[in-house]
Amino acid sequence: MMRRLTLLILVLSLAVCGCTSAPPMVTAIPTITDTPQPTATRTHRPTITPLPTATITPTQQLEVLDTDGPWLVLPQEDGLISVNADGSGGVVTFGWIPLLISPSPRGRQVAVITTASRETLQGSALFLMNFPGGESTFLVPLTNDFTEPAEDGNPYQPNHESIRAVVEHPNLAWSPDGRMLAFIGAQDGESADLYVYSTVDDRVRRLTDTEAHEFAPSWSPDGQYIVTFAAESFGTGEGYDLAGGWAVRVSDGEREFLYGLPRDTREEKIIGWVNSRTFIVASVDEICGYHNLRSYHFLTQTTTPLEHGYFLEAWMAQSTGKVLFGITEDMIVNCDLDMEPGVYLVSPVDGSQVHAFGAYPDAAAWVPQVNAFLLVVGEELWSVDGETGEAAVLPSPFAGLPIVSPRGEHWGWALPGESGLPGLWLGEYGEMPVRLISEPVDGMIWSPLGDAVMYYQWEGDLPGLYYLPTLGSEPIWVQPYAASDSMFWVLP
Repeated sequence: MMRRLTLLILVLSLAVCGCTSAPPMVTAIPTITDTPQPTATRTHRPTITPLPTATITPTQQLEVLDTDGPWLVLPQEDGLISVNADGSGGVVTFGWIPLLISPSPRGRQVAVITTASRETLQGSALFLMNFPGGESTFLVPLTNDFTEPAEDGNPYQPNHESIRAVVEHPNLAWSPDGRMLAFIGAQDGESADLYVYSTVDDRVRRLTDTEAHEFAPSWSPDGQYIVTFAAESFGTGEGYDLAGGWAVRVSDGEREFLYGLPRDTREEKIIGWVNSRTFIVASVDEICGYHNLRSYHFLTQTTTPLEHGYFLEAWMAQSTGKVLFGITEDMIVNCDLDMEPGVYLVSPVDGSQVHAFGAYPDAAAWVPQVNAFLLVVGEELWSVDGETGEAAVLPSPFAGLPIVSPRGEHWGWALPGESGLPGLWLGEYGEMPVRLISEPVDGMIWSPLGDAVMYYQWEGDLPGLYYLPTLGSEPIWVQPYAASDSMFWVLP
Protein backbone atom coordinates (compact mmCIF):
# COMPACT_ATOMS: atom_id res chain seq x y z
CA MET A 1 0.00 0.00 0.00
CA MET A 2 1.17 3.42 -0.86
CA ARG A 3 2.77 5.46 1.88
CA ARG A 4 2.00 9.00 2.64
CA LEU A 5 3.49 11.68 0.41
CA THR A 6 4.58 15.08 1.31
CA LEU A 7 4.70 17.06 -1.92
CA LEU A 8 6.63 20.17 -2.29
CA ILE A 9 4.78 22.99 -3.94
CA LEU A 10 7.41 25.21 -5.47
CA VAL A 11 7.41 28.88 -6.43
CA LEU A 12 9.51 30.54 -9.15
CA SER A 13 12.68 32.44 -8.35
CA LEU A 14 14.59 35.42 -9.28
CA ALA A 15 17.41 36.24 -11.62
CA VAL A 16 20.29 38.67 -11.68
CA CYS A 17 19.98 42.10 -13.22
CA GLY A 18 22.67 44.39 -14.40
CA CYS A 19 20.62 47.51 -13.59
CA THR A 20 21.89 50.25 -11.32
CA SER A 21 19.90 52.34 -8.86
CA ALA A 22 20.17 55.04 -6.25
CA PRO A 23 21.00 53.99 -2.69
CA PRO A 24 17.84 52.86 -0.84
CA MET A 25 16.24 55.04 1.83
CA VAL A 26 16.45 53.51 5.32
CA THR A 27 14.41 54.47 8.37
CA ALA A 28 15.37 53.80 11.98
CA ILE A 29 13.97 50.87 13.95
CA PRO A 30 11.84 51.84 16.98
CA THR A 31 11.90 50.62 20.56
CA ILE A 32 10.11 47.39 21.51
CA THR A 33 6.98 47.62 23.63
CA ASP A 34 7.22 44.76 26.11
CA THR A 35 3.64 43.98 27.13
CA PRO A 36 2.80 41.93 30.25
CA GLN A 37 2.79 38.23 29.42
CA PRO A 38 -0.58 36.44 29.75
CA THR A 39 -0.91 33.89 32.52
CA ALA A 40 -1.74 30.45 31.20
CA THR A 41 -4.97 28.92 32.40
CA ARG A 42 -4.33 25.25 31.88
CA THR A 43 -7.04 23.33 30.15
CA HIS A 44 -7.71 19.86 31.53
CA ARG A 45 -7.46 17.08 29.02
CA PRO A 46 -10.83 15.41 28.38
CA THR A 47 -11.59 12.02 29.87
CA ILE A 48 -11.48 9.53 27.02
CA THR A 49 -14.36 7.10 26.76
CA PRO A 50 -13.63 4.50 24.05
CA LEU A 51 -16.19 4.69 21.27
CA PRO A 52 -17.70 1.58 19.72
CA THR A 53 -16.03 0.55 16.48
CA ALA A 54 -18.39 1.13 13.58
CA THR A 55 -19.05 -1.65 11.08
CA ILE A 56 -18.42 0.10 7.80
CA THR A 57 -19.44 -1.42 4.50
CA PRO A 58 -17.68 -0.22 1.34
CA THR A 59 -19.95 1.67 -1.02
CA GLN A 60 -20.00 0.96 -4.74
CA GLN A 61 -18.64 4.05 -6.45
CA LEU A 62 -18.96 4.94 -10.11
CA GLU A 63 -15.67 5.83 -11.79
CA VAL A 64 -16.83 9.15 -13.18
CA LEU A 65 -16.47 12.77 -12.11
CA ASP A 66 -19.54 14.97 -11.99
CA THR A 67 -19.68 18.27 -13.84
CA ASP A 68 -20.58 20.51 -10.89
CA GLY A 69 -17.64 20.01 -8.51
CA PRO A 70 -15.88 20.58 -6.26
CA TRP A 71 -13.37 17.77 -6.77
CA LEU A 72 -10.85 16.35 -4.28
CA VAL A 73 -7.42 15.49 -5.71
CA LEU A 74 -5.33 12.77 -4.06
CA PRO A 75 -1.63 12.95 -5.02
CA GLN A 76 -0.03 9.52 -5.49
CA GLU A 77 3.54 8.39 -6.03
CA ASP A 78 2.97 7.99 -9.77
CA GLY A 79 -0.04 10.17 -10.56
CA LEU A 80 -3.13 12.02 -9.33
CA ILE A 81 -6.54 10.56 -8.50
CA SER A 82 -9.64 12.75 -8.35
CA VAL A 83 -12.92 12.09 -6.55
CA ASN A 84 -16.22 13.93 -6.25
CA ALA A 85 -17.32 15.91 -3.21
CA ASP A 86 -18.99 12.80 -1.75
CA GLY A 87 -15.96 10.58 -2.38
CA SER A 88 -17.33 8.89 -5.48
CA GLY A 89 -15.35 8.79 -8.70
CA GLY A 90 -11.82 7.61 -8.05
CA VAL A 91 -10.61 8.61 -11.53
CA VAL A 92 -6.92 8.67 -12.45
CA THR A 93 -6.75 12.19 -13.86
CA PHE A 94 -2.97 12.42 -14.20
CA GLY A 95 -0.86 9.41 -15.08
CA TRP A 96 2.70 10.73 -14.67
CA ILE A 97 4.99 11.36 -11.70
CA PRO A 98 3.87 14.64 -10.08
CA LEU A 99 6.81 16.65 -8.73
CA LEU A 100 5.10 19.99 -8.09
CA ILE A 101 1.38 20.73 -7.97
CA SER A 102 -0.51 24.04 -7.75
CA PRO A 103 -4.31 24.51 -8.02
CA SER A 104 -5.57 27.77 -9.53
CA PRO A 105 -7.30 30.19 -7.14
CA ARG A 106 -10.04 30.53 -9.80
CA GLY A 107 -10.72 26.80 -9.65
CA ARG A 108 -11.06 24.21 -12.45
CA GLN A 109 -7.34 24.16 -13.29
CA VAL A 110 -4.26 22.58 -11.71
CA ALA A 111 -0.66 23.11 -12.84
CA VAL A 112 1.64 20.09 -12.54
CA ILE A 113 5.36 19.65 -13.14
CA THR A 114 6.19 16.05 -13.93
CA THR A 115 9.30 14.02 -14.66
CA ALA A 116 10.15 10.66 -16.16
CA SER A 117 12.31 9.75 -13.15
CA ARG A 118 12.54 11.09 -9.61
CA GLU A 119 16.17 9.95 -9.49
CA THR A 120 17.48 11.60 -12.66
CA LEU A 121 14.79 14.31 -13.15
CA GLN A 122 14.96 13.71 -16.88
CA GLY A 123 11.99 14.59 -19.05
CA SER A 124 10.61 17.33 -16.77
CA ALA A 125 7.61 19.11 -18.28
CA LEU A 126 4.70 21.38 -17.37
CA PHE A 127 1.10 20.17 -17.71
CA LEU A 128 -2.29 21.76 -17.02
CA MET A 129 -5.23 19.71 -15.67
CA ASN A 130 -8.71 20.97 -16.50
CA PHE A 131 -11.94 20.20 -14.62
CA PRO A 132 -14.54 18.83 -14.88
CA GLY A 133 -13.05 15.66 -16.27
CA GLY A 134 -9.45 16.25 -15.19
CA GLU A 135 -8.03 16.13 -18.72
CA SER A 136 -4.31 16.96 -18.88
CA THR A 137 -2.80 19.32 -21.46
CA PHE A 138 0.93 19.42 -22.18
CA LEU A 139 2.21 23.01 -22.07
CA VAL A 140 6.01 23.04 -22.43
CA PRO A 141 9.12 20.94 -21.78
CA LEU A 142 11.23 22.45 -18.99
CA THR A 143 14.69 21.53 -20.32
CA ASN A 144 16.55 21.45 -23.64
CA ASP A 145 19.53 19.45 -24.92
CA PHE A 146 21.95 21.47 -22.78
CA THR A 147 19.96 21.69 -19.53
CA GLU A 148 18.57 18.13 -19.59
CA PRO A 149 20.02 16.23 -16.58
CA ALA A 150 22.49 13.40 -17.09
CA GLU A 151 21.19 9.84 -17.33
CA ASP A 152 22.99 8.88 -14.12
CA GLY A 153 21.45 11.84 -12.24
CA ASN A 154 24.92 13.21 -11.44
CA PRO A 155 24.29 16.43 -9.45
CA TYR A 156 27.84 17.69 -10.14
CA GLN A 157 27.29 18.16 -13.85
CA PRO A 158 27.61 21.86 -14.78
CA ASN A 159 24.11 21.95 -16.22
CA HIS A 160 22.47 20.40 -13.14
CA GLU A 161 21.90 23.77 -11.43
CA SER A 162 19.22 24.68 -13.97
CA ILE A 163 17.02 21.67 -13.16
CA ARG A 164 17.57 22.34 -9.44
CA ALA A 165 16.14 25.82 -9.97
CA VAL A 166 13.10 24.25 -11.65
CA VAL A 167 12.23 21.49 -9.16
CA GLU A 168 13.89 22.26 -5.80
CA HIS A 169 12.07 25.53 -5.10
CA PRO A 170 8.48 26.80 -5.02
CA ASN A 171 8.24 27.10 -8.76
CA LEU A 172 4.53 27.29 -9.66
CA ALA A 173 2.84 30.58 -8.77
CA TRP A 174 -0.62 31.59 -9.96
CA SER A 175 -1.47 35.27 -10.30
CA PRO A 176 -3.98 36.50 -7.69
CA ASP A 177 -6.81 36.38 -10.25
CA GLY A 178 -5.80 32.92 -11.47
CA ARG A 179 -5.49 33.99 -15.11
CA MET A 180 -1.71 33.60 -15.38
CA LEU A 181 0.78 31.04 -14.11
CA ALA A 182 4.37 32.03 -13.36
CA PHE A 183 6.94 29.25 -13.50
CA ILE A 184 10.66 28.65 -13.91
CA GLY A 185 11.87 26.81 -16.98
CA ALA A 186 15.21 25.91 -18.55
CA GLN A 187 13.98 25.12 -22.06
CA ASP A 188 15.55 28.18 -23.75
CA GLY A 189 19.25 28.79 -23.35
CA GLU A 190 21.62 27.55 -20.65
CA SER A 191 19.95 28.88 -17.50
CA ALA A 192 16.61 28.73 -15.71
CA ASP A 193 14.44 31.78 -16.43
CA LEU A 194 11.06 33.24 -15.55
CA TYR A 195 8.04 32.44 -17.75
CA VAL A 196 4.31 33.09 -17.60
CA TYR A 197 1.48 31.08 -19.09
CA SER A 198 -1.80 32.87 -19.87
CA THR A 199 -5.03 30.87 -19.55
CA VAL A 200 -6.76 33.61 -21.54
CA ASP A 201 -4.84 33.24 -24.81
CA ASP A 202 -3.14 29.88 -24.08
CA ARG A 203 0.31 31.39 -24.60
CA VAL A 204 3.68 30.98 -22.86
CA ARG A 205 5.98 34.03 -22.64
CA ARG A 206 9.58 34.22 -21.48
CA LEU A 207 10.02 37.26 -19.22
CA THR A 208 13.74 37.06 -18.38
CA ASP A 209 16.98 35.92 -20.01
CA THR A 210 19.91 35.86 -17.59
CA GLU A 211 23.06 33.85 -16.99
CA ALA A 212 22.07 32.95 -13.42
CA HIS A 213 19.20 30.65 -12.42
CA GLU A 214 16.00 32.28 -11.22
CA PHE A 215 13.85 30.65 -8.56
CA ALA A 216 10.77 31.06 -6.32
CA PRO A 217 8.66 33.73 -8.12
CA SER A 218 6.30 35.82 -6.00
CA TRP A 219 3.39 37.86 -7.43
CA SER A 220 2.52 41.36 -6.29
CA PRO A 221 -1.07 41.44 -4.94
CA ASP A 222 -2.30 43.42 -7.97
CA GLY A 223 -0.79 40.88 -10.41
CA GLN A 224 1.34 43.46 -12.23
CA TYR A 225 4.80 42.41 -11.02
CA ILE A 226 6.68 39.22 -10.18
CA VAL A 227 9.61 39.37 -7.77
CA THR A 228 12.36 36.79 -8.21
CA PHE A 229 15.91 36.18 -7.11
CA ALA A 230 18.64 34.34 -9.01
CA ALA A 231 21.63 32.19 -8.06
CA GLU A 232 24.80 31.10 -9.81
CA SER A 233 24.53 27.83 -7.86
CA PHE A 234 22.45 26.39 -5.03
CA GLY A 235 25.28 24.83 -3.04
CA THR A 236 25.26 21.67 -0.97
CA GLY A 237 23.26 22.79 2.05
CA GLU A 238 25.15 25.85 3.30
CA GLY A 239 23.32 28.43 1.21
CA TYR A 240 23.23 29.77 -2.33
CA ASP A 241 25.67 31.74 -4.43
CA LEU A 242 23.20 34.57 -5.07
CA ALA A 243 23.50 36.80 -8.13
CA GLY A 244 20.72 39.35 -7.59
CA GLY A 245 17.01 39.97 -7.69
CA TRP A 246 14.40 42.18 -9.31
CA ALA A 247 10.72 42.93 -9.83
CA VAL A 248 9.57 42.07 -13.36
CA ARG A 249 6.61 43.90 -14.87
CA VAL A 250 4.46 41.21 -16.42
CA SER A 251 3.01 43.30 -19.23
CA ASP A 252 6.34 43.98 -20.97
CA GLY A 253 9.14 42.25 -19.01
CA GLU A 254 10.62 45.55 -17.76
CA ARG A 255 12.74 44.91 -14.66
CA GLU A 256 13.23 46.98 -11.49
CA PHE A 257 16.50 46.11 -9.73
CA LEU A 258 15.77 45.43 -6.06
CA TYR A 259 18.80 46.24 -3.93
CA GLY A 260 22.42 45.37 -3.48
CA LEU A 261 22.62 41.97 -1.82
CA PRO A 262 23.98 41.98 1.74
CA ARG A 263 27.59 40.79 1.67
CA ASP A 264 27.06 37.79 3.95
CA THR A 265 23.68 36.64 2.64
CA ARG A 266 23.20 33.09 1.41
CA GLU A 267 19.52 33.54 0.62
CA GLU A 268 16.86 36.25 0.53
CA LYS A 269 13.45 35.00 1.69
CA ILE A 270 10.21 36.87 0.97
CA ILE A 271 7.92 36.52 4.00
CA GLY A 272 4.89 38.17 2.37
CA TRP A 273 3.43 41.29 0.77
CA VAL A 274 2.25 44.42 2.61
CA ASN A 275 0.78 46.01 -0.53
CA SER A 276 1.30 45.76 -4.28
CA ARG A 277 4.70 47.46 -4.18
CA THR A 278 6.04 46.54 -0.72
CA PHE A 279 7.12 43.13 0.54
CA ILE A 280 8.67 41.80 3.74
CA VAL A 281 12.05 40.12 3.24
CA ALA A 282 14.75 38.57 5.44
CA SER A 283 18.36 37.62 4.79
CA VAL A 284 19.89 34.26 5.67
CA ASP A 285 23.52 33.69 6.60
CA GLU A 286 25.64 30.72 7.69
CA ILE A 287 25.99 31.87 11.31
CA CYS A 288 22.50 31.87 12.83
CA GLY A 289 20.11 31.87 9.86
CA TYR A 290 17.38 34.48 9.42
CA HIS A 291 18.12 38.10 10.26
CA ASN A 292 17.70 41.67 8.95
CA LEU A 293 13.91 41.52 8.71
CA ARG A 294 12.70 44.52 6.73
CA SER A 295 10.04 45.88 4.40
CA TYR A 296 11.06 47.03 0.93
CA HIS A 297 9.21 49.21 -1.60
CA PHE A 298 10.74 48.23 -4.93
CA LEU A 299 9.70 51.35 -6.90
CA THR A 300 10.88 53.96 -4.40
CA GLN A 301 13.68 51.66 -3.14
CA THR A 302 12.71 52.49 0.44
CA THR A 303 13.72 50.09 3.22
CA THR A 304 12.10 50.04 6.67
CA PRO A 305 14.05 47.95 9.22
CA LEU A 306 11.83 45.71 11.34
CA GLU A 307 14.35 43.57 13.23
CA HIS A 308 18.13 43.64 12.75
CA GLY A 309 18.90 40.59 14.89
CA TYR A 310 18.54 36.89 14.27
CA PHE A 311 15.31 34.91 14.54
CA LEU A 312 14.35 31.31 13.91
CA GLU A 313 11.15 31.68 11.87
CA ALA A 314 8.60 34.30 10.80
CA TRP A 315 4.92 34.20 9.87
CA MET A 316 2.88 37.00 8.28
CA ALA A 317 -0.69 38.09 9.06
CA GLN A 318 -2.21 38.55 5.62
CA SER A 319 -5.00 40.78 6.92
CA THR A 320 -2.76 43.31 8.67
CA GLY A 321 0.67 42.89 7.05
CA LYS A 322 2.21 42.41 10.50
CA VAL A 323 4.87 39.77 11.04
CA LEU A 324 5.29 37.39 13.96
CA PHE A 325 8.87 36.23 14.46
CA GLY A 326 10.32 33.93 17.10
CA ILE A 327 13.52 33.69 19.12
CA THR A 328 14.68 30.71 21.22
CA GLU A 329 16.74 30.77 24.41
CA ASP A 330 19.62 29.05 22.60
CA MET A 331 19.67 31.80 19.96
CA ILE A 332 20.00 34.48 22.64
CA VAL A 333 23.20 32.81 23.85
CA ASN A 334 24.67 31.58 20.58
CA CYS A 335 23.71 34.55 18.39
CA ASP A 336 24.43 37.31 20.91
CA LEU A 337 20.88 38.68 21.06
CA ASP A 338 19.79 41.32 23.58
CA MET A 339 16.16 40.17 23.66
CA GLU A 340 13.84 37.92 25.63
CA PRO A 341 12.83 34.55 24.13
CA GLY A 342 9.39 34.13 22.60
CA VAL A 343 7.49 35.67 19.70
CA TYR A 344 7.23 39.32 18.66
CA LEU A 345 4.59 40.99 16.49
CA VAL A 346 6.10 43.77 14.37
CA SER A 347 4.37 46.44 12.29
CA PRO A 348 5.54 46.90 8.67
CA VAL A 349 4.68 50.60 8.82
CA ASP A 350 7.03 51.85 11.54
CA GLY A 351 8.73 48.70 12.86
CA SER A 352 7.10 48.95 16.30
CA GLN A 353 7.15 45.62 18.14
CA VAL A 354 5.02 43.87 20.76
CA HIS A 355 6.45 40.98 22.78
CA ALA A 356 3.38 38.81 22.32
CA PHE A 357 4.42 35.61 24.08
CA GLY A 358 7.33 34.59 26.30
CA ALA A 359 8.16 31.17 24.83
CA TYR A 360 9.13 29.95 21.39
CA PRO A 361 6.39 27.70 19.90
CA ASP A 362 6.87 24.07 18.95
CA ALA A 363 4.63 24.77 15.93
CA ALA A 364 2.94 27.89 14.57
CA ALA A 365 0.82 29.03 11.65
CA TRP A 366 -1.16 32.04 10.47
CA VAL A 367 -4.85 31.02 10.15
CA PRO A 368 -6.69 33.66 8.10
CA GLN A 369 -10.12 32.11 8.80
CA VAL A 370 -9.87 33.28 12.42
CA ASN A 371 -7.51 36.24 11.89
CA ALA A 372 -4.97 34.86 14.34
CA PHE A 373 -1.70 33.01 14.66
CA LEU A 374 -2.07 29.60 16.33
CA LEU A 375 0.87 28.38 18.40
CA VAL A 376 1.63 25.09 20.11
CA VAL A 377 3.66 25.74 23.26
CA GLY A 378 4.41 22.61 25.28
CA GLU A 379 1.07 20.87 25.76
CA GLU A 380 -1.00 23.98 25.21
CA LEU A 381 -2.54 25.69 22.20
CA TRP A 382 -2.45 29.49 22.05
CA SER A 383 -3.80 32.14 19.70
CA VAL A 384 -2.10 35.49 19.01
CA ASP A 385 -4.27 38.22 17.50
CA GLY A 386 -2.92 39.37 14.12
CA GLU A 387 -3.60 43.05 14.90
CA THR A 388 -2.93 43.57 18.61
CA GLY A 389 -0.66 40.64 19.47
CA GLU A 390 -2.93 39.67 22.37
CA ALA A 391 -2.39 36.03 23.38
CA ALA A 392 -5.02 33.62 24.73
CA VAL A 393 -4.98 29.92 25.58
CA LEU A 394 -7.37 27.63 23.69
CA PRO A 395 -8.81 24.21 24.61
CA SER A 396 -7.32 21.28 22.71
CA PRO A 397 -7.19 17.48 23.05
CA PHE A 398 -3.63 17.23 21.80
CA ALA A 399 -0.45 19.31 21.57
CA GLY A 400 -0.73 19.97 17.85
CA LEU A 401 -2.11 22.52 15.41
CA PRO A 402 -5.75 22.02 14.45
CA ILE A 403 -7.20 22.03 10.95
CA VAL A 404 -9.65 24.95 10.82
CA SER A 405 -12.66 24.85 8.49
CA PRO A 406 -12.69 27.31 5.54
CA ARG A 407 -15.14 29.68 7.24
CA GLY A 408 -13.50 29.45 10.66
CA GLU A 409 -16.59 27.96 12.30
CA HIS A 410 -15.14 24.54 13.18
CA TRP A 411 -11.79 22.89 13.81
CA GLY A 412 -10.50 19.35 14.02
CA TRP A 413 -7.57 17.07 14.76
CA ALA A 414 -6.75 13.84 12.91
CA LEU A 415 -4.62 11.88 15.36
CA PRO A 416 -2.67 8.64 14.71
CA GLY A 417 -2.07 5.89 17.24
CA GLU A 418 1.23 7.25 18.56
CA SER A 419 -0.52 10.43 19.75
CA GLY A 420 -2.03 8.57 22.71
CA LEU A 421 -5.44 10.03 21.82
CA PRO A 422 -6.09 8.46 18.40
CA GLY A 423 -9.11 9.34 16.36
CA LEU A 424 -10.98 12.14 14.64
CA TRP A 425 -11.72 15.11 16.89
CA LEU A 426 -14.17 17.75 15.62
CA GLY A 427 -15.99 20.68 17.15
CA GLU A 428 -16.77 24.38 17.05
CA TYR A 429 -13.74 26.65 16.86
CA GLY A 430 -12.56 27.70 20.31
CA GLU A 431 -14.44 24.89 22.07
CA MET A 432 -13.13 21.50 23.21
CA PRO A 433 -13.79 19.09 20.31
CA VAL A 434 -15.49 15.71 20.53
CA ARG A 435 -13.81 12.48 19.47
CA LEU A 436 -16.12 11.12 16.75
CA ILE A 437 -13.82 8.31 15.56
CA SER A 438 -11.78 6.35 18.10
CA GLU A 439 -9.53 4.46 15.66
CA PRO A 440 -6.23 6.04 14.50
CA VAL A 441 -6.77 8.66 11.79
CA ASP A 442 -3.86 9.79 9.62
CA GLY A 443 -5.21 12.94 7.99
CA MET A 444 -8.29 15.00 7.22
CA ILE A 445 -9.58 17.84 5.08
CA TRP A 446 -12.71 19.96 5.44
CA SER A 447 -15.09 20.36 2.50
CA PRO A 448 -14.95 23.81 0.84
CA LEU A 449 -18.03 24.92 2.81
CA GLY A 450 -16.82 23.36 6.05
CA ASP A 451 -19.92 21.21 6.49
CA ALA A 452 -18.34 17.82 5.76
CA VAL A 453 -15.02 16.03 6.27
CA MET A 454 -12.88 13.62 4.31
CA TYR A 455 -10.36 11.62 6.36
CA TYR A 456 -8.11 8.65 5.78
CA GLN A 457 -6.77 5.73 7.76
CA TRP A 458 -3.80 3.45 7.12
CA GLU A 459 -4.67 0.94 9.85
CA GLY A 460 -7.72 -1.20 10.52
CA ASP A 461 -9.69 -3.75 8.52
CA LEU A 462 -10.69 -1.24 5.86
CA PRO A 463 -7.94 1.32 5.18
CA GLY A 464 -8.62 4.10 2.74
CA LEU A 465 -10.56 7.34 2.34
CA TYR A 466 -13.71 8.03 4.40
CA TYR A 467 -16.49 10.58 4.01
CA LEU A 468 -18.32 12.20 6.93
CA PRO A 469 -21.32 14.04 5.37
CA THR A 470 -22.12 15.94 8.57
CA LEU A 471 -20.36 16.25 11.91
CA GLY A 472 -22.81 13.89 13.60
CA SER A 473 -23.20 11.30 10.84
CA GLU A 474 -21.73 7.83 10.44
CA PRO A 475 -18.52 7.63 8.37
CA ILE A 476 -18.72 6.18 4.86
CA TRP A 477 -15.79 4.31 3.33
CA VAL A 478 -15.47 5.62 -0.22
CA GLN A 479 -12.06 4.85 -1.74
CA PRO A 480 -9.17 2.40 -1.22
CA TYR A 481 -6.65 4.93 -2.51
CA ALA A 482 -3.86 6.27 -0.36
CA ALA A 483 -4.20 9.89 0.65
CA SER A 484 -1.85 12.34 2.29
CA ASP A 485 -1.74 15.78 3.87
CA SER A 486 -1.14 17.17 0.38
CA MET A 487 -4.67 16.35 -0.85
CA PHE A 488 -6.54 19.45 -2.01
CA TRP A 489 -9.84 20.70 -3.44
CA VAL A 490 -10.36 22.02 -6.95
CA LEU A 491 -13.23 24.50 -6.91
CA PRO A 492 -15.83 24.68 -9.72
